[in-house]
Amino acid sequence: MIRNKLYAIICILITVSLLAGFQLACDTDEEEGTTGETIKIGWIDHLSGGGAGVAYQEVMGAKLAVEEINDAGGVLGKEIELIVRDDLGDPSKSSRIAKDLIVSDNVDFLAGTFNSANALAISQVAKEREVLFMCASAQSASITEEDGHRYVARAWSNSHSQCGPPAYYAAEQPWTKYISICGDYSWGHAAYEDFSNFLEEKNPDVTFADPLWPKYGETDFSPYITKIMSENTDAVFVGLWGAGCVAFIKQAMAAGMLDDTTLIVALDQDIKESMGTEMPEGIVGFNGFNIGIDDEWAKDWIDTIYDSMGVYPGGGSWQGYVTIYWFKEAIEKAGTVETEAVIDALDNLTMDTFVGTVTMREFDHQADGAQWIGITTFVPEYPEFAVMKDNTYIPGSEFLPSVEEVKAMRGE
Repeated sequence: MIRNKLYAIICILITVSLLAGFQLACDTDEEEGTTGETIKIGWIDHLSGGGAGVAYQEVMGAKLAVEEINDAGGVLGKEIELIVRDDLGDPSKSSRIAKDLIVSDNVDFLAGTFNSANALAISQVAKEREVLFMCASAQSASITEEDGHRYVARAWSNSHSQCGPPAYYAAEQPWTKYISICGDYSWGHAAYEDFSNFLEEKNPDVTFADPLWPKYGETDFSPYITKIMSENTDAVFVGLWGAGCVAFIKQAMAAGMLDDTTLIVALDQDIKESMGTEMPEGIVGFNGFNIGIDDEWAKDWIDTIYDSMGVYPGGGSWQGYVTIYWFKEAIEKAGTVETEAVIDALDNLTMDTFVGTVTMREFDHQADGAQWIGITTFVPEYPEFAVMKDNTYIPGSEFLPSVEEVKAMRGE
């Protein structure tokens, strides 16, 4: 309990400090008489509430990318200015903030969010106002598929390339009986559908008990855990995030559920740090970036994030980081910050990353990045939280529908 309270206090202090830092930067520009010769990106995220840990990771990664780019001379001779707003996790507030950023702050582009409902709200504003919105981490595939349009793009994975990799991993294990517990909201349903479909495609012999759908904000998972244990399943697919995911894992441990059942969980860094040394070893975790990846660039990037921001990176920070770099690459290719030209420049744009070349697909502007799969373990280098071992990566192109299929979803 003390650890959880301390973690919450640290997140609040970091968030306040971060927002104060951005405000100070804006005030300084005004005092120095800046003429607006910057590229303004309005970043909307959930810096308050249960998802603050992930949101801070996203903003942290974006801020590092901005610093790197500006230190190297900017883009087309202009510095990037990041304007951060907190939507409190409320989609209606996301819409209002997006409109205000466009009208009052004159931003060139919109970005951010890991909550799919908020991303869809911002996407609608982007479509109406014809401003490019780059979704950082919200995973519901519908954002760039049936609800997609010219003015929305996604920087890394969606629910297909997020949940497909752990499904392929599970298909190679001896587990045959599954049950899922996913949040009763857009991403939760998308995550269950993608995981179960990809798993059944690879292993037709598996069976799924009826899925469980706790409401957003649920903290008491005891009825769901009782149901899971009564099904005698081999593995549980967990589509929960933030504080809800932490609560579920702790309650499952206390009930003895993990003695006979394997968990397959979306594990970002905020969950690992919240669980601390209580995290069970042997959980199958999937995430956009894992500490424990055996790659020199990845190890150097961990040090860079920690030295610059004072915290360890996760998938949110990686996806926030590449979001900014997509803007840089597209603007440089277009030779202008003009919206339509930048959108056109995204077509089949590529970016070299430590997992290889990632492509921003033509038509739906969905990047073909994917999420890593690893197993929780403890190592001496990071004694306060679990890291991932046996990390594997499958390119996202393995899981994305064809352009023709996306067009059909949109009725085109």
